[in-house]
Amino acid sequence: MNYRRRANAVLSIVFILFVFVSGAKRVWPDNFMIRLCQFVLEASLVGGIADWFAITALFRKPLGWPYHTALIPRNRTKMIGAIRAMVEQELLSAAMIRQKIEGLQLTGKILNVLEKQGGSDFLAEKLARFLSGLKMQVNGTKVAVDFSALIRDKVSELDIAQKILAYSQTMLHRQEFDRWLDDGIEDLLVYVSGTRVYARILIYLENMKEQQLASGGFLQKTFFGIFQASDGVNLEDAADALQTHLILSIRRLKSPENELRMRLKFQLEQRLQNWENDGVTEAQIEEWFQQILAELSLESYLETGIEKVLTTWQEGKSLRGESLVSSVKPLTTHFWKTVQEDKNLQETLDTYFRDTLLKIAQKEHNLIGEIVEETLEDLSDDELNQFIEDKAGNDLQWIRINGSIVGGILGFVLFMILNFAYQPLLMVLK
Repeated sequence: MNYRRRANAVLSIVFILFVFVSGAKRVWPDNFMIRLCQFVLEASLVGGIADWFAITALFRKPLGWPYHTALIPRNRTKMIGAIRAMVEQELLSAAMIRQKIEGLQLTGKILNVLEKQGGSDFLAEKLARFLSGLKMQVNGTKVAVDFSALIRDKVSELDIAQKILAYSQTMLHRQEFDRWLDDGIEDLLVYVSGTRVYARILIYLENMKEQQLASGGFLQKTFFGIFQASDGVNLEDAADALQTHLILSIRRLKSPENELRMRLKFQLEQRLQNWENDGVTEAQIEEWFQQILAELSLESYLETGIEKVLTTWQEGKSLRGESLVSSVKPLTTHFWKTVQEDKNLQETLDTYFRDTLLKIAQKEHNLIGEIVEETLEDLSDDELNQFIEDKAGNDLQWIRINGSIVGGILGFVLFMILNFAYQPLLMVLK
């Protein structure tokens, strides 16, 4: 039984008892106990009815009485405003929210939750699942267009020519050029040692022989034929010797003291210095680079690459062919270990979280009141009454019960005063 039914039951019982005792009084009008009970029940009934009227008048019109009743529906705008102000300024004030946020240690709590879920393994699975679902959420063409536009904008803001020349000089002084040159020489040696170069040298020698024979006289042709017949002129051996000499010459370039190598570095350094001080050359390099950037189809390259990556991820694999979870596991493991061990990073994250929440709370604090107001405004009068009754109805019904109880107690006290103090006093005064 809820408190409304209890209050109604109490009032009904008091009314029934009052009717019963009133009937008994007509039979025994001078009986002291009957007169006492009637007086007490009458006071209790009046108190209960008065409180019933007062409580009911908050929500609706009791017995159709129109004056100063249905107070909540009539004053809903004021009441909603008061509730909003109470929530905004007292229950969830900006100062209280700020105080709560400043005491938060979110990073530790997040780490504890993640640790219970599996730590780095859990993060790897979630990251892999997120990456595998990107293809359904991301427009590869749009991303490629936006990214290529960003690249062009950022690159166009750079002084490319100056940076290229400065970087080249820096690499030259740091002996990076020597490493690059050595790598280039190794690649050149591999190429020169191949059969293709040997074949080209042989063709070149044969062409020279044909030219000599064509331009020479009878005696020169005769001697050349004799030498070739006696193996005095073997073009295959000559080509092999030239290839070997070429390989040895290129290999000598690997020596830092090689004269040709030193001359090449010196001339390159001089040329870079001249170019760096030459505005025309810088302008030409800049124009050349911008032209290449404009003609380069970044969008198609990026779109192809993005689609390939997203498709591979969607299949649950990395570009290297292994499972996506295994591929991202080293990343999540390193991240998890770093965050757990680095207390400064945890404090930095906590500070970031707090600052972010404080900014949101400061900027959107009015949203709390707006939500409360909009929610209450959407309620009809009956729904608003029901909402308040659900929250405070029990206490209000207890007021009705207390009205009957207190009325009965006051009736008893008043009856005693009237019969044992007031009446004797009147008798004395007469």
